[in-house]
Amino acid sequence: MIAAALTILRAHIVAGSPGARELSPFGSFEQWSEWVRGALVWLGEADPCRTRKYVQADDPAYEAAASLFAAIHADRQCRGQLHVRTILCGLARIVG
Repeated sequence: MIAAALTILRAHIVAGSPGARELSPFGSFEQWSEWVRGALVWLGEADPCRTRKYVQADDPAYEAAASLFAAIHADRQCRGQLHVRTILCGLARIVG
């Protein structure tokens, strides 16, 4: 299976990585996006970044964590250091 994956990656690179540069980079994973994601899309598979959004949308734990981190980020007391008190205050706002 590893040999097959490496063969696909090599074929995509030898072909000039078609379409990879048109994909918007995924965070700090530019190289992964160009090589792996680009090769998958080149093969006609679904873009992993698009399907990732659907998985996240159906995940209540992800939603809760995203809300918690948004509350922490909005907390004016969080200035470079993150304290348990800050997390608990953010959680209290979400839970009510």
